[in-house]
Amino acid sequence: MAYDYFDLYLPCAFISTVISLINLISYRRVKTKTNRKDASDKKSCTSKQQDWRHLLVNRLSLSELSIAKLDDSDGERSYCDNCKTSIFALHKHCQTCKSDFCLACCRDFCDAQLRGGADPIESHVTAKFGVHKRPRSNWDVDSDDIVFCEGVLELRSFYPPNHITDLLDEAEKLVDKHKHHKPMIADETYKNLHSCLNRKAASREGSNDNNIYCPEAKIAYPEVLLQFQWHWRKGEPVIVRNLLGGGTFSSLLWESSHMSHAISQKHETVKAINCLSLCEEEVTINQFFTEYANDCMHSSKQPHMLKLKDWPPSESFKECLPIHFKNFVSYLPYKEYTHPVSGSLNLAVKLPDGCLKPDMGPKAYIAYGVAKEIGRGDSVTKLHCDMSDAVNVLTHVAKVKLGSENVTAIEKLMPKNLEQDKRELHDIHQDGEANDDGTSGSKLKEVEKGTVEQGDSLLDAVDSLDGALWDIFRRKDVPILEGYLYKHFGEFSHFDCHPLTKVTHPIHDQTFYLTMEHKKKLKQECGIEPWTFTQKLGDAVFIPAGCPHQVRNLNSCTKVALDFVSPENVGECIRLTEEFRKLPKNHGSNEDKLQVKKMIIHAVDDAVKKLKNSTCASGKQEAIILPN
Repeated sequence: MAYDYFDLYLPCAFISTVISLINLISYRRVKTKTNRKDASDKKSCTSKQQDWRHLLVNRLSLSELSIAKLDDSDGERSYCDNCKTSIFALHKHCQTCKSDFCLACCRDFCDAQLRGGADPIESHVTAKFGVHKRPRSNWDVDSDDIVFCEGVLELRSFYPPNHITDLLDEAEKLVDKHKHHKPMIADETYKNLHSCLNRKAASREGSNDNNIYCPEAKIAYPEVLLQFQWHWRKGEPVIVRNLLGGGTFSSLLWESSHMSHAISQKHETVKAINCLSLCEEEVTINQFFTEYANDCMHSSKQPHMLKLKDWPPSESFKECLPIHFKNFVSYLPYKEYTHPVSGSLNLAVKLPDGCLKPDMGPKAYIAYGVAKEIGRGDSVTKLHCDMSDAVNVLTHVAKVKLGSENVTAIEKLMPKNLEQDKRELHDIHQDGEANDDGTSGSKLKEVEKGTVEQGDSLLDAVDSLDGALWDIFRRKDVPILEGYLYKHFGEFSHFDCHPLTKVTHPIHDQTFYLTMEHKKKLKQECGIEPWTFTQKLGDAVFIPAGCPHQVRNLNSCTKVALDFVSPENVGECIRLTEEFRKLPKNHGSNEDKLQVKKMIIHAVDDAVKKLKNSTCASGKQEAIILPN
């Protein structure tokens, strides 16, 4: 039968999941009566602040408030002027300085957590944010650095009064109406259903999540989806193997010669990143792909590693490479989650037409690579955390052949790089430069010659199909990982291979790459390790939102990545949004590009409509797969 129940999975399962989340982002009606002065009374922001505190504490009914309805039909995205979080519904607007504030900043302002006039933060110490992102001539600042603006804070919304709460009431009634239908649930019985498809990726003692689920792309539905969901809702990565199926057309399409020809139709040159300096170099398409396939190694020099990241930078992948886009989408596994247009479980597609939508990809990552880890100038994607779920497909691998002279050159470079690191760290230590918490940059300690067991065994068997070495950390290990990076940040280098001297956020800065030595040290000191595995040609790696990860190319390869938002991880996306909004204003990850809260509202609206029309001819509802 056709998988019609996928269309019903989102309505019931998703509504049940997000009702609590929408309560969290706070639009429930509570029948509390209180006296309130008319909004037209001119007050200072300080006085209005007290009214807003009263609103938050007493949970006034929205019907009791004067809310200005705004037109959201122009397709523009609205941001909080303080934290850059997207504004999707209720917010406050200052009629004097014309600034908009999200509810979270209003809440923080009430609690005196926001400070005026603060410079962008450059260290990892918790930021004290300014209320506005640019100075205003009519602002005053008191002794506690609280900003005062003699203006009216008006409550505004992009929705009619009570639209969201009425929507939730209707959603809860529909879920309650259908709750007696027995769902298909991915439960513990699926843990060992296909245990032969698991791949060992970690050696944690006393842990039952050392293996990664790795099904073949050809395995039939629906069992494979249930198994995927069982692992996915636990926050575990999944690898789908042999995605390209060995087809001649797909193989030729992603060859470097075809990619070079396709890209050169619109671009004569590209700005590639030099992996050693992390600076951009403008190179011709022909030069880039020639070195990609044949000539990134020089007999006695540092390998000339270049990469194209998030390509194309300003155009859509579909417009720039339409044939490649169609081929990529056709091979995507679990299209209910991943399809960029019609994925029934992809919340990102629920934003309506006319709304300015986030760029979820796909984007290409085309980079050189060699199996030997040099320590400086390696072709890597540094440790980071995506704003949402993601799938990364390895579409092409070009085997880089190392001659004996290349191996000798690399082996000579490694101790030189180590000695240079030690000298630079010594200079920093002598200068007394320290992080704002008083911790001096640690002297580089020579780590034991052994390597991380898992990574070492993987690299011993690198072949022509191996494209990249992945490390993905568990969500629950993130605080420990961050603590380790804060402690040892001085042992890592970034631009032009200079050691790091400051850390704002060890993961969101995207300035760290843990070598095998550091991964071993991390396990010795902190008892944690990532899932470590090689991505082969045709492998699709699924990364859950909130899992920090890093990648190093073992050969020159082309990867294509696509972001999506699953019902299972929408709560993690909200958590990340809140984490991003607390970053300094000049931080690259500060802006809320995802708009996940707006996605939730439109997804619930879509789910309610589907539930109203989701009965079969017999009058009974289809079975539903729940993420639990």
